[in-house]
Parts: sequence; structure tokens; C-alpha cells
Amino acid sequence: MRVALSVKNKLGFVNGTCVKGSYKGELETQWERCNAIVVSWLSSTVASELVPSIMYASSAKKDLWDELDILGPLPSCDREESRSYVEHLVRQRLLQFLMGLNESYSPVRNNILLRRPVLSVN
Repeated sequence: MRVALSVKNKLGFVNGTCVKGSYKGELETQWERCNAIVVSWLSSTVASELVPSIMYASSAKKDLWDELDILGPLPSCDREESRSYVEHLVRQRLLQFLMGLNESYSPVRNNILLRRPVLSVN
């Protein structure tokens, strides 16, 4: 998914580096159109039970993880003890993302899950 979005120059809509507030006027309208395209791509690749939560998203960058972080914030210090917690959380999110992909991506998902260590997907 990351490679496909990069090829189409749309990864920034998902990872948050391409934000609507950076554009005004005509460019803002183009941003909204591109964002809608990315949301439609995402909704066609995830499991059917996840589609309703994507279709009503205001942007391709899902804010659910941000909301979850507010409820249970990550450790704020750069200590060695917090590193394993953060790595565990990243792996959980990766697994949740991979398991939400629709079955056409199962070969890719299986390939990623078989790697040691499991790759990080932003």
C-alpha cells in the first residue's frame, strides 16, 4: 500500500505530510479531490467491515490513532524503558492495519508477517 501510494505521489495524504491547511484557493480544492481519491482507494482495499469508518473520514490520514494516544499517552521520556513499549505499540498498529486489508493483499500481508523482525509500516 505504501509503495502504491508513493508511486502515485499520494503517500503524504495518509502519513500526514500533505495537510489541507497548507493549501489555499484552487489548490485547496485540488487537495480535497486528491484526498477523496485516496480515501476511495483505501476503502476498496480494506475488509468490508472497515469501509464505513473510512467512507466518512474527513481526510485520508485517520485520526483514530491520535485519539487513542490522547486516551493512553505514550511515555514522554526518551528512556530505554519506554522504547520497548513504543516498539510494541507500533507492532500492534502494524498488525491491526495488515489484518484490516482485504484478501487480495493476503500474499503481501503474509510476506510481511513472516519477516523477522516484522517491518515497520508508517
